[in-house]
Amino acid sequence: MPPVARVVAVTLARRVLVPVVALALARMLLVAVVAVVAAVAAAVVLLLRRPGVLHGPNIYP
Repeated sequence: MPPVARVVAVTLARRVLVPVVALALARMLLVAVVAVVAAVAAAVVLLLRRPGVLHGPNIYP
């Protein structure tokens, strides 16, 4: 590959690959954050639904 063509190819690859990789990493990070928030919310809901946590002891079995 001639030097000029190689420079053009590397420049184009960087201009295309860097945003694609950055978007992929950002999407993975967003999915991970949403999964953690959903897990914490589910744990809080399950804890609050247990008798005695929010409304005192459950006297009506």
